[in-house]
Amino acid sequence: MSTSTVVDLSVYNPISDWKALSKDVNGLIFRIGYRGSSTGKIMMDSSFAMHAKYATNNNIPWGVYFFTTAINGAEGVEEAKWVLSALKNYNIHFPIFIDTEKGKDGGRSVNIPNVSRTAAIVGFCETIKAAGYDTGIYAYDSWFKSKLIYSQISKYKKWVASYSKQPVSVTSYVGWQHTSNGYVDGSPKRVDVSYWYEPIVANPSTSSSNNSSSATTTTSYPVPTRTLKKGSSGDDVKWLQTKLRENKYGCTVNGIFGDYEYKAVS
Repeated sequence: MSTSTVVDLSVYNPISDWKALSKDVNGLIFRIGYRGSSTGKIMMDSSFAMHAKYATNNNIPWGVYFFTTAINGAEGVEEAKWVLSALKNYNIHFPIFIDTEKGKDGGRSVNIPNVSRTAAIVGFCETIKAAGYDTGIYAYDSWFKSKLIYSQISKYKKWVASYSKQPVSVTSYVGWQHTSNGYVDGSPKRVDVSYWYEPIVANPSTSSSNNSSSATTTTSYPVPTRTLKKGSSGDDVKWLQTKLRENKYGCTVNGIFGDYEYKAVS
């Protein structure tokens, strides 16, 4: 399966032509809500209902993320329960993601210990899983290991933001947000654009694979009969890349043996 193009939207991303957008992207992920950076109050993104309606009407697969400023496990659980309640009448096509980052205004969770931030993330993800949904974490590449206890969250799917280069701190991920300055048809403003590496399916559940290898199966490509090296290209390189993905390396299956593949097999 080829890499998909996924765009995430919030109230800050107006769409002027949903039909045009539907022809230019493979999926959308909406901010469903957020916890206030100072008040700690949970709020719904004012554009969510509209985004969900128009995406559904234009047959665009979609999912959601929640921006957290939770400071402990109990607040993470509270956020997850809020999201589940808000989604009870919707059919989604992506794991439910929790967005953990500093944010533009800082806030109540910026300076908490990593153990507390991690507890909030685990509380959220485990509550989502218990409800029968697949789940994951969105964060900057470096944030996963500098602000979280990685060993406690590595089992969850990861959607990684890294704009200057391919992620290096996290090597296994289902989505790579590679730019915040992307342009897609139907959007009058710049948007965040991600490469997506796993199938986009209705109501992903916890029975889904928790690594990115599900995006492509190795049986689609021939086993190499030559020595692959930097500069090699072809379907046998895709076989290697899918094998790397099965072993939790988040490389793109594009048939080109580059620096990333060289480092992975060296």
